[in-house]
Amino acid sequence: MIEMIRQMINSITNFTQQIIEYLDNKRKWKLKIYFLNQLVCTKRIEKFDDIADIFKKPYICRIHKKHIFKTNNTQVILIPNKALFLDESRRQLHINCTIYEGVDVNGV
Repeated sequence: MIEMIRQMINSITNFTQQIIEYLDNKRKWKLKIYFLNQLVCTKRIEKFDDIADIFKKPYICRIHKKHIFKTNNTQVILIPNKALFLDESRRQLHINCTIYEGVDVNGV
């Protein structure tokens, strides 16, 4: 009888540990994007293998700061150039970005 109760308790603890591990792995990363040393945007991303993957693509952000662009609502394309801080316990990555200015029409 005691052995049966012990097995049941062990199976319950194993099941709860599996649920906790699943929820920890499912939680997404927060990518905090800074422009001119001010937080302008927060994106949620899936887990990434290498930090270099973050710097390969531009991010489209909607910025609601009037003192930066003289408008209340602006959408810009930001290119990451520097990693500021990586917090693995809270799953946050802070990066600094610059504005993508586009390409010249007549130039290469």
